[in-house]
Amino acid sequence: MHPHHRRIGLVVNPDSAAGRGRSVASTAVREFERLGYEITVISEATASAGRSAVRKALDSDTIDALVLVGGDGLLHSVINEKPTIPIGIVPTGSGNDFVRSLGIPLRKVDQAISRINESWATPRPVDLLNVQHRGGSTRIAGALSVGYDAVINRIANGIKLRVGPFKYQIAVILALFRFRPVDILGRNADHVFVGKKLLFSVTLIPTIGGGIRIVPEATNTEGRFRIFAVDAMPAWKVISLLPKLIAATHGSRPEVHIEPGTHATIDVAEGHEAQMGYGDGEHIGFSPFDVTVLPGALHVLC
Repeated sequence: MHPHHRRIGLVVNPDSAAGRGRSVASTAVREFERLGYEITVISEATASAGRSAVRKALDSDTIDALVLVGGDGLLHSVINEKPTIPIGIVPTGSGNDFVRSLGIPLRKVDQAISRINESWATPRPVDLLNVQHRGGSTRIAGALSVGYDAVINRIANGIKLRVGPFKYQIAVILALFRFRPVDILGRNADHVFVGKKLLFSVTLIPTIGGGIRIVPEATNTEGRFRIFAVDAMPAWKVISLLPKLIAATHGSRPEVHIEPGTHATIDVAEGHEAQMGYGDGEHIGFSPFDVTVLPGALHVLC
Protein backbone atom coordinates (compact mmCIF):
# COMPACT_ATOMS: atom_id res chain seq x y z
CA MET A 1 0.00 0.00 0.00
CA HIS A 2 1.50 3.32 -1.09
CA PRO A 3 1.08 6.41 1.12
CA HIS A 4 -0.49 9.43 -0.56
CA HIS A 5 0.48 13.04 -0.08
CA ARG A 6 3.29 12.23 2.33
CA ARG A 7 5.90 14.89 1.77
CA ILE A 8 9.46 14.53 3.06
CA GLY A 9 12.23 17.09 3.24
CA LEU A 10 15.37 14.93 2.89
CA VAL A 11 18.18 16.81 4.66
CA VAL A 12 21.57 15.56 3.52
CA ASN A 13 25.06 15.98 4.93
CA PRO A 14 27.08 15.08 1.81
CA ASP A 15 30.28 14.62 3.83
CA SER A 16 28.83 12.06 6.23
CA ALA A 17 29.41 8.31 5.95
CA ALA A 18 33.10 8.96 5.13
CA GLY A 19 32.01 11.07 2.18
CA ARG A 20 29.26 8.71 1.04
CA GLY A 21 26.39 10.93 2.17
CA ARG A 22 25.34 11.77 -1.38
CA SER A 23 25.18 8.15 -2.53
CA VAL A 24 23.26 7.10 0.59
CA ALA A 25 20.86 9.98 -0.04
CA SER A 26 20.34 8.85 -3.65
CA THR A 27 19.49 5.37 -2.41
CA ALA A 28 17.08 6.86 0.13
CA VAL A 29 15.36 9.00 -2.50
CA ARG A 30 14.78 5.97 -4.74
CA GLU A 31 13.39 3.89 -1.87
CA PHE A 32 11.08 6.62 -0.56
CA GLU A 33 9.78 7.32 -4.07
CA ARG A 34 9.18 3.60 -4.54
CA LEU A 35 7.05 3.75 -1.40
CA GLY A 36 5.09 6.66 -2.84
CA TYR A 37 6.57 9.60 -0.95
CA GLU A 38 7.12 13.06 -2.43
CA ILE A 39 10.74 14.06 -1.79
CA THR A 40 12.38 17.48 -1.57
CA VAL A 41 16.16 17.20 -1.19
CA ILE A 42 17.82 19.78 1.09
CA SER A 43 21.60 19.69 0.65
CA GLU A 44 23.89 22.71 0.93
CA ALA A 45 27.63 23.26 0.81
CA THR A 46 27.89 24.86 4.25
CA ALA A 47 26.28 24.27 7.62
CA SER A 48 24.84 27.79 7.77
CA ALA A 49 23.30 27.45 4.32
CA GLY A 50 21.89 24.08 5.34
CA ARG A 51 20.23 25.56 8.42
CA SER A 52 18.72 28.35 6.33
CA ALA A 53 17.37 25.84 3.83
CA VAL A 54 15.83 23.74 6.62
CA ARG A 55 14.22 26.83 8.14
CA LYS A 56 12.83 27.84 4.75
CA ALA A 57 11.38 24.36 4.23
CA LEU A 58 9.81 24.37 7.71
CA ASP A 59 8.27 27.79 7.10
CA SER A 60 6.94 26.87 3.65
CA ASP A 61 4.40 24.26 4.81
CA THR A 62 5.42 22.04 1.89
CA ILE A 63 6.71 19.08 3.90
CA ASP A 64 5.16 16.78 6.50
CA ALA A 65 8.40 15.42 7.98
CA LEU A 66 12.16 15.85 7.82
CA VAL A 67 14.39 12.86 7.18
CA LEU A 68 18.06 13.37 7.97
CA VAL A 69 20.82 11.58 6.09
CA GLY A 70 23.71 12.20 8.46
CA GLY A 71 24.73 11.85 12.07
CA ASP A 72 24.54 13.55 15.44
CA GLY A 73 25.95 16.82 14.09
CA LEU A 74 23.25 17.17 11.45
CA LEU A 75 20.59 16.27 14.00
CA HIS A 76 21.96 18.93 16.35
CA SER A 77 21.74 21.55 13.63
CA VAL A 78 18.16 20.63 12.70
CA ILE A 79 16.71 20.46 16.22
CA ASN A 80 17.93 24.00 16.82
CA GLU A 81 15.58 25.14 14.07
CA LYS A 82 12.88 23.85 16.45
CA PRO A 83 10.88 21.69 14.04
CA THR A 84 7.29 20.95 15.00
CA ILE A 85 6.96 18.19 12.42
CA PRO A 86 8.38 14.68 12.97
CA ILE A 87 11.91 13.74 11.95
CA GLY A 88 13.34 10.47 10.74
CA ILE A 89 17.00 9.51 10.48
CA VAL A 90 18.99 7.46 8.01
CA PRO A 91 22.20 7.31 10.06
CA THR A 92 25.48 7.92 8.26
CA GLY A 93 27.51 9.81 10.87
CA SER A 94 30.67 8.79 12.68
CA GLY A 95 29.10 8.60 16.15
CA ASN A 96 25.35 8.05 15.75
CA ASP A 97 24.75 8.02 19.51
CA PHE A 98 21.23 9.42 19.27
CA VAL A 99 20.02 6.75 16.84
CA ARG A 100 21.64 4.06 18.99
CA SER A 101 19.43 5.24 21.87
CA LEU A 102 16.33 4.54 19.78
CA GLY A 103 17.49 1.28 18.24
CA ILE A 104 17.53 2.67 14.70
CA PRO A 105 19.60 0.32 12.50
CA LEU A 106 23.10 1.52 11.59
CA ARG A 107 24.53 1.11 8.08
CA LYS A 108 21.26 -0.46 6.88
CA VAL A 109 19.52 2.13 4.75
CA ASP A 110 16.58 -0.07 3.80
CA GLN A 111 15.83 -0.97 7.43
CA ALA A 112 16.07 2.65 8.60
CA ILE A 113 13.64 3.70 5.85
CA SER A 114 11.30 0.84 6.73
CA ARG A 115 11.21 2.07 10.35
CA ILE A 116 10.32 5.59 9.15
CA ASN A 117 7.57 4.28 6.87
CA GLU A 118 6.04 1.99 9.49
CA SER A 119 6.00 4.67 12.22
CA TRP A 120 4.66 7.51 10.05
CA ALA A 121 1.35 7.72 11.92
CA THR A 122 2.88 7.12 15.37
CA PRO A 123 6.13 9.09 15.82
CA ARG A 124 7.84 8.65 19.17
CA PRO A 125 8.10 11.70 21.47
CA VAL A 126 11.58 12.08 22.94
CA ASP A 127 13.10 14.59 25.33
CA LEU A 128 15.64 17.28 24.53
CA LEU A 129 17.96 19.34 26.71
CA ASN A 130 17.74 23.11 26.66
CA VAL A 131 21.03 24.73 27.65
CA GLN A 132 21.44 28.40 28.50
CA HIS A 133 25.01 29.67 28.17
CA ARG A 134 26.93 32.86 27.60
CA GLY A 135 26.09 32.89 23.91
CA GLY A 136 22.35 32.25 24.24
CA SER A 137 20.49 28.93 24.36
CA THR A 138 20.93 25.64 22.53
CA ARG A 139 18.93 22.45 22.24
CA ILE A 140 20.73 19.12 22.59
CA ALA A 141 19.44 15.66 21.67
CA GLY A 142 22.09 13.62 23.47
CA ALA A 143 24.65 14.96 25.92
CA LEU A 144 26.19 18.22 27.08
CA SER A 145 29.86 17.70 27.93
CA VAL A 146 32.47 19.85 29.64
CA GLY A 147 35.93 18.96 30.90
CA TYR A 148 37.90 16.12 29.33
CA ASP A 149 35.06 15.05 27.04
CA ALA A 150 34.71 18.58 25.67
CA VAL A 151 38.43 18.58 24.81
CA ILE A 152 38.01 15.15 23.19
CA ASN A 153 35.17 16.50 21.04
CA ARG A 154 37.27 19.48 20.01
CA ILE A 155 40.17 17.24 18.95
CA ALA A 156 37.86 14.73 17.22
CA ASN A 157 36.20 17.47 15.18
CA GLY A 158 39.64 18.49 13.93
CA ILE A 159 40.57 14.99 12.73
CA LYS A 160 40.04 14.92 8.98
CA LEU A 161 40.93 11.27 8.45
CA ARG A 162 37.93 9.18 7.41
CA VAL A 163 38.08 6.73 10.28
CA GLY A 164 34.43 6.75 11.34
CA PRO A 165 33.81 6.25 15.08
CA PHE A 166 37.53 5.53 15.65
CA LYS A 167 38.04 9.29 15.37
CA TYR A 168 36.69 9.61 18.90
CA GLN A 169 38.91 6.86 20.27
CA ILE A 170 41.96 8.52 18.70
CA ALA A 171 40.94 11.81 20.29
CA VAL A 172 40.62 10.13 23.71
CA ILE A 173 44.32 9.21 23.60
CA LEU A 174 45.47 12.57 22.22
CA ALA A 175 43.49 14.46 24.87
CA LEU A 176 45.31 12.62 27.66
CA PHE A 177 48.47 14.55 26.80
CA ARG A 178 46.89 18.00 26.96
CA PHE A 179 43.99 17.98 29.40
CA ARG A 180 44.29 18.92 33.04
CA PRO A 181 41.35 18.39 35.45
CA VAL A 182 39.40 21.57 36.07
CA ASP A 183 37.44 22.99 38.99
CA ILE A 184 33.72 22.50 38.31
CA LEU A 185 30.75 23.47 40.42
CA GLY A 186 27.68 21.54 39.34
CA ARG A 187 24.29 21.42 41.02
CA ASN A 188 20.96 19.70 40.60
CA ALA A 189 18.04 19.59 43.03
CA ASP A 190 19.62 17.01 45.33
CA HIS A 191 23.39 17.08 44.79
CA VAL A 192 26.32 19.44 44.57
CA PHE A 193 29.36 18.40 42.55
CA VAL A 194 32.40 20.46 43.47
CA GLY A 195 36.14 20.18 42.94
CA LYS A 196 38.45 19.02 40.20
CA LYS A 197 36.67 16.84 37.67
CA LEU A 198 37.90 14.81 34.74
CA LEU A 199 34.52 14.32 33.07
CA PHE A 200 31.24 16.12 33.56
CA SER A 201 28.30 15.42 31.27
CA VAL A 202 24.55 15.88 31.38
CA THR A 203 23.01 13.21 29.19
CA LEU A 204 19.64 11.97 28.01
CA ILE A 205 21.08 8.92 26.26
CA PRO A 206 23.29 5.99 27.29
CA THR A 207 26.28 6.59 25.01
CA ILE A 208 28.74 9.18 23.79
CA GLY A 209 31.64 8.95 21.35
CA GLY A 210 30.12 6.36 19.03
CA GLY A 211 28.91 3.85 21.59
CA ILE A 212 30.76 4.41 24.88
CA ARG A 213 28.08 3.61 27.46
CA ILE A 214 28.65 6.19 30.15
CA VAL A 215 25.13 5.82 31.61
CA PRO A 216 23.65 2.53 30.36
CA GLU A 217 20.29 3.12 32.09
CA ALA A 218 19.71 6.59 30.58
CA THR A 219 16.66 7.05 28.40
CA ASN A 220 15.28 10.06 26.54
CA THR A 221 11.63 9.25 27.15
CA GLU A 222 11.24 9.73 30.92
CA GLY A 223 11.52 13.50 31.33
CA ARG A 224 14.84 13.57 33.16
CA PHE A 225 18.57 13.49 32.43
CA ARG A 226 21.57 11.90 34.15
CA ILE A 227 24.58 13.80 35.41
CA PHE A 228 27.75 11.80 34.82
CA ALA A 229 30.77 13.08 36.76
CA VAL A 230 34.23 11.58 37.15
CA ASP A 231 36.65 12.93 39.75
CA ALA A 232 40.18 13.95 38.79
CA MET A 233 42.71 11.12 38.71
CA PRO A 234 46.22 10.43 37.39
CA ALA A 235 46.61 9.56 33.70
CA TRP A 236 47.40 5.93 34.50
CA LYS A 237 44.07 5.63 36.31
CA VAL A 238 42.29 7.23 33.35
CA ILE A 239 43.79 4.57 31.11
CA SER A 240 42.58 1.85 33.50
CA LEU A 241 39.10 3.42 33.52
CA LEU A 242 38.67 3.46 29.73
CA PRO A 243 38.13 -0.33 29.33
CA LYS A 244 35.53 -0.19 32.10
CA LEU A 245 33.73 2.63 30.29
CA ILE A 246 33.70 0.61 27.08
CA ALA A 247 32.37 -2.45 28.96
CA ALA A 248 29.93 -0.29 30.99
CA THR A 249 31.30 -1.69 34.26
CA HIS A 250 32.50 1.65 35.67
CA GLY A 251 29.48 2.40 37.87
CA SER A 252 31.05 0.93 41.01
CA ARG A 253 34.23 3.00 40.77
CA PRO A 254 34.38 5.52 43.66
CA GLU A 255 35.49 8.29 41.27
CA VAL A 256 32.32 7.89 39.18
CA HIS A 257 29.08 9.66 40.13
CA ILE A 258 25.73 9.31 38.31
CA GLU A 259 22.69 11.26 39.42
CA PRO A 260 19.27 11.93 37.80
CA GLY A 261 17.70 15.36 37.51
CA THR A 262 15.56 17.78 35.54
CA HIS A 263 17.51 21.00 36.17
CA ALA A 264 21.24 21.54 36.65
CA THR A 265 23.73 24.37 36.68
CA ILE A 266 27.42 24.02 35.76
CA ASP A 267 30.14 26.57 36.38
CA VAL A 268 33.67 25.90 35.13
CA ALA A 269 36.71 27.77 36.47
CA GLU A 270 37.77 30.78 34.41
CA GLY A 271 40.67 30.61 31.99
CA HIS A 272 40.38 26.93 31.05
CA GLU A 273 39.54 25.50 27.63
CA ALA A 274 37.15 23.13 29.37
CA GLN A 275 34.88 26.15 29.86
CA MET A 276 33.73 25.19 26.37
CA GLY A 277 30.58 23.12 26.24
CA TYR A 278 29.85 20.56 23.54
CA GLY A 279 26.40 19.24 22.72
CA ASP A 280 25.89 16.27 20.38
CA GLY A 281 29.59 16.61 19.58
CA GLU A 282 29.26 20.26 18.50
CA HIS A 283 30.62 23.35 20.23
CA ILE A 284 27.69 25.29 21.71
CA GLY A 285 29.15 27.97 23.99
CA PHE A 286 30.95 28.73 27.23
CA SER A 287 30.31 28.29 30.96
CA PRO A 288 28.21 28.89 32.99
CA PHE A 289 25.50 26.49 31.78
CA ASP A 290 21.90 26.16 32.94
CA VAL A 291 20.35 22.87 31.80
CA THR A 292 16.69 21.87 31.74
CA VAL A 293 14.71 19.04 30.14
CA LEU A 294 12.15 19.64 27.40
CA PRO A 295 9.92 16.56 27.75
CA GLY A 296 8.67 15.13 24.46
CA ALA A 297 9.98 18.13 22.50
CA LEU A 298 10.97 16.10 19.44
CA HIS A 299 8.91 13.51 17.57
CA VAL A 300 10.95 10.81 15.87
CA LEU A 301 9.85 8.39 13.15
CA CYS A 302 11.42 5.20 14.45
